[in-house]
Amino acid sequence: MAAAFAAPSTSVFFASPLVAAFAGEAMVAVFIVSAIAIGFVATNIASFSGKLPSSGYAYTYVSHGLGPKAGFVSAWMTLLVFACTPIILPPVFGETLGGLVESLIGVYIPWWVYSLALLSFVGMIVILGIKDSLEVSGVLVLIEIAVVGGLAAYMIFDSPHAQAPHAFSPGSASSLGGFAVAAIFGILCFQGFESAATLGEETRHSKVSVPRALMSAVLVLGVFYAFTAYGATVGWGGSNLGSYSESFGPWIELAKNYGGEWLADIFRAVVCAGMLAGTIAGTNAAARMLFAMGRDRVLPGGLAKVSPRHGAPVVASLLIVVAGGGAGVIAAAAWSPTNLWGFVGSIISLGAILVYIMVSASVIPFFRREHRAEMKLIRHVLIPILAIVILTVPLWIKNGLLWPVPEAPYNLVPYIILGWLLVGVGIVLYLRARRPMDLEAAGSIVLDEPETTPVAAEPELV
Repeated sequence: MAAAFAAPSTSVFFASPLVAAFAGEAMVAVFIVSAIAIGFVATNIASFSGKLPSSGYAYTYVSHGLGPKAGFVSAWMTLLVFACTPIILPPVFGETLGGLVESLIGVYIPWWVYSLALLSFVGMIVILGIKDSLEVSGVLVLIEIAVVGGLAAYMIFDSPHAQAPHAFSPGSASSLGGFAVAAIFGILCFQGFESAATLGEETRHSKVSVPRALMSAVLVLGVFYAFTAYGATVGWGGSNLGSYSESFGPWIELAKNYGGEWLADIFRAVVCAGMLAGTIAGTNAAARMLFAMGRDRVLPGGLAKVSPRHGAPVVASLLIVVAGGGAGVIAAAAWSPTNLWGFVGSIISLGAILVYIMVSASVIPFFRREHRAEMKLIRHVLIPILAIVILTVPLWIKNGLLWPVPEAPYNLVPYIILGWLLVGVGIVLYLRARRPMDLEAAGSIVLDEPETTPVAAEPELV
């Protein structure tokens, strides 16, 4: 689920041209640096998930570290980030699959028909329970990594005299600011890896398996993104990456050049499979956040209703599919699937960075207060600090997320985030005035599971 949520083939398809636009020939270095930054965040999340197995993820972790009010605000922001996935993926899925069908049989069907079919299928899968969802997502993500990685390998080994070792150097970027902006999109490609933390109450030996899944996902995704970026650099030509960044589908063109139209069609199909896997994983994660908040009565209690047969949070899942997915289709029809992807992707990036910062900031007080004897200097102090420092760079650096003010409509992104946060703060104030006991108990429910193998869950970092 962690790797599937990130939709790796979709990230390669849509995000790598944006990385190349700002970083140029340093595209590989961007993904390496992004993987290191996300690795720090994953270590922080793993530290929590090894102690607090819960469906709540940041909701639970920040509540235990910084208090229930901050925990609710982090959960509120996480909900926005997770719920955006079933908003942006179905429209671009419909557009991509429509192009594939038209290429194969010459029949045009509007993209929204495919999008609605995707949402219907996802709704059925997530209600069946996490086991079926994980199996479908796991198979799809393995297929997309194998096909896209295979094409990258072919391009690298087919061009032995066109290697580009400078692609691994951040100095190959035109400027530090450009590299930092590219890293924003690099981090976006990993977004969703943390969804494994929402399965803390539905997996066996979660105090071991969830941290392992988090770190494995970051490692696999980091190697995949760096490898495919290097394949694109060699296959396209490092000095020509300007045209790579300007192409809507550079990997479709690469597939045509190295294999023909049949390979391009296979690549389109793989990207669609990745979007399906990402939509399933994103819906599962968002639904489990809603479930956890409904169970704690900080949101309507009906969201905590589960299927008596499958145990899945049926009301929360259907709400995400119908409301989120439906809103995405309507917005894409008014705008376009591609424009919606870029705009909502920016919201996801800024929101995810804020959540990662809050989770990282919670590690030190949590371990100092509740697990002081197990607290380690590197893992529980230095790594959280490094994560916070790195993650704040896109917020203040020139040409980053906030400064100077981006062009319309991207100038609205900070205000959307601020407005969402203010609504969350308003709910906190309401709960404090009307139901203070519910607020104080927020994020407190965790799975009571013995730590049978603490070494596996908590690697030694001295």
